[in-house]
Amino acid sequence: MSASRRPLRHAITTLGRLAGRPAVRRTLWLLAGCVVTASILLALRSSLDEGGLTALRMFDSAAIAWPLAGGLVANVVGVWLSMRAWRVFVDGPSVDPRSTTRIFYVGFLSKFVPGRVWGILAQIEVGRAAGVDARRIVSAFFLSMATGLLAGALLGVATVPLAFEASFLATTLVVAGTVAAVVVVAWPRLLTRAVRRAVTAAGRAEVVEATPAEVRTSLLLATSGWVLSGAHVGLLSLAAGAGTGAAVVAGIGGFAAATVAGTLAVVFPDGIGVREVALTAVLAAILPLDGAIAIVLMSRLLCLVGEVLLCGSWLLVDLVRRRRGTPPDGTRQLVGAGAGER
Repeated sequence: MSASRRPLRHAITTLGRLAGRPAVRRTLWLLAGCVVTASILLALRSSLDEGGLTALRMFDSAAIAWPLAGGLVANVVGVWLSMRAWRVFVDGPSVDPRSTTRIFYVGFLSKFVPGRVWGILAQIEVGRAAGVDARRIVSAFFLSMATGLLAGALLGVATVPLAFEASFLATTLVVAGTVAAVVVVAWPRLLTRAVRRAVTAAGRAEVVEATPAEVRTSLLLATSGWVLSGAHVGLLSLAAGAGTGAAVVAGIGGFAAATVAGTLAVVFPDGIGVREVALTAVLAAILPLDGAIAIVLMSRLLCLVGEVLLCGSWLLVDLVRRRRGTPPDGTRQLVGAGAGER
């Protein structure tokens, strides 16, 4: 090793030792929590400043109340299903389900911090503390992303006829999407092989092999999550005067396609901007432009509130339970009690 690299290696080793100290780790986690909280508050303020509340006032309060409440519940359940789709690749006989849920929610909230790398780094750190191998977490990240994006893209194909009407291109895309879904369900190892090759080509460690049953289960959960998450857009579209069929298709398929587009736009935190433009283009096919924009603004605000409520409340309750020494089965641990004590 050259002399110029020795000081750098020594500095990295020293920082690693410092980061391993309990007091330093607690401080770093506190700082990370403050950064995530500040990012969420900035996202909420941005959503409000960009017209979230103004869009809400465009609708009759009595007519919009139930669609908002129902949409919030549906979106929360949709996020929960996406968590279960991720856990399919992590859970095992020796893994505590509550720990894997904690890993997912911490990484999920980290998406509000600019830079997609923070989410997976947070999951690896929380997983290490819970005894979950980092390789398994990285594998779950890529495999669940593959099943989630595939499910979202296939549902998004349903919105193609809205944009292209009954054209040959629309028919071709719908047929291609249907065939792709059948192929993946019938031969799920094609998806895992594609993910493995993409990850290894990017210079990462080889992913943990997933069984066909795990891929099918994750794909089913991800699809269900997209359907429920997009239901809030359908409910809001109905309140805005759209027809039932168009509202369902544009709400579920449009939201899925727009979110997939935002996810692929990695330079934008949580796909902000990209998702709104894509969803507006879909809704403008069934509603006046001002109504479509209003729904998109309310959708961003509703999703933000629902995600923070679900993840934040679960993590808060989990923190209280762990501070009290309550294990996953709900019983109390006797701190300091020996094996023979009663």
